[in-house]
Amino acid sequence: MTVAGTPLLGADALLGALRAALRDAPADECELWVHRRRSAITRYARSQIHQNALADELHAQARAVVRGAVGIVTTNGLDQAALRR
Repeated sequence: MTVAGTPLLGADALLGALRAALRDAPADECELWVHRRRSAITRYARSQIHQNALADELHAQARAVVRGAVGIVTTNGLDQAALRR
């Protein structure tokens, strides 16, 4: 199963991707966090299922401080290019 085109990862792989993105961050301080949200809904009409919907989303947010200025950016991928941007 994938989330936003990224395979689901275990804790070690997820933390490894985040640590790699932070390794050479050109900032005084930098923070990354990831949130996965999964929601589902089933609608019925006349006692029969007529619609199923499933959303499986991954969001990553980076906050960086450079010379006292704070910047925040979000992405929905865990690839290194998305996290370093």
